[in-house]
Amino acid sequence: MRVASLVAMTWVNWLILLILLASSTVFAAVSTPPNQQYEALSRCAETAQTSNGFRIELDAKKFKAGNSNEVDAIGHVLSKFPKDHVSVQVYSGSEPIRDAEAIRDRLLENGVSSQRISLSGLSQNESSNYQQDQSQSQPISQPMSMWLEIQPTA
Repeated sequence: MRVASLVAMTWVNWLILLILLASSTVFAAVSTPPNQQYEALSRCAETAQTSNGFRIELDAKKFKAGNSNEVDAIGHVLSKFPKDHVSVQVYSGSEPIRDAEAIRDRLLENGVSSQRISLSGLSQNESSNYQQDQSQSQPISQPMSMWLEIQPTA
């Protein structure tokens, strides 16, 4: 009888230990997930996490000067996450939609599907009118801004 209770006790101890180990492993995986997409995008350009995903600031001067390395690198990363939505947003003084289309074209060349990309452009004049309608905000000081908003899907 003594041996049977010792074996039963050992079996129960092993079961408890396994449950504790399994729950700590699950808790660690849930509480601190590695975010490979954010890390990869951060290596390409200035990236910030938002409530909906990520916002990537693009170097507008370099892009307008013909240097698309930054957008190419971002496109390469985004091509690995085929379900995420990409919003290209441009604020510029002259032709924001043309600039947004140029960014979209670079993303397409790097494997990002056109169905995942939406474009938004706001010229300086449109922005001034919009800001007057929106509680007399201060004008945007930067002459040109380009950014991507990434909305990952679960």
